[in-house]
Amino acid sequence: RMADPYEFSAGVNCELFRPASRRNRGRLRGMFVGRLMPEKGTDLLRIASASLPEYLWTIVGRGPDEARLRKELSAARFFASLSHSALATEMADSDVFVFLGPYDTFGLSALEAMSCGIPVVAVDGSGAAGLVKRCGAGLVIPESTEALTDALRLLANSPELRRDMGERGRSVAELMSWEKSSDGVLHQMGLIRD
Repeated sequence: RMADPYEFSAGVNCELFRPASRRNRGRLRGMFVGRLMPEKGTDLLRIASASLPEYLWTIVGRGPDEARLRKELSAARFFASLSHSALATEMADSDVFVFLGPYDTFGLSALEAMSCGIPVVAVDGSGAAGLVKRCGAGLVIPESTEALTDALRLLANSPELRRDMGERGRSVAELMSWEKSSDGVLHQMGLIRD
């Protein structure tokens, strides 16, 4: 049988991207990773954050919206880029991850966040939305600041929901480790058998 390319999935390094004890900081840590431009949902994040003082944001990326985000999210921590190990550490210390680009395809950063055991808020239509919805690893929202604000507020007020979604995300990520994804490709190619 010919391999079906749609049966292949991306993988995640579950050893590197793993849950860690989150420090009690008083404020929740939200995280965004991606190019800083409207197509990635930076306007949604910027506007919603204005009414969410309970969140301190970590933003990883560069782009045309960077100056505006730095000005309006003055308490946020900005990184142009991070090594894989530093990114894994930042993710594991976050409470919520946002994936706001409706035109993004798979969304490896969302899978890495799931592997760290943190819930993902994904915009409907994005590549990450289907996975998040199927496994219950976060919330899928329409592309609106009101929906993002409501989702982040719900997660802020429910540590149990964050924990449950994070555990479901980690379980799914373990099924999508690099090893399991590679085995799936080899199996589809007929190079290994059951």
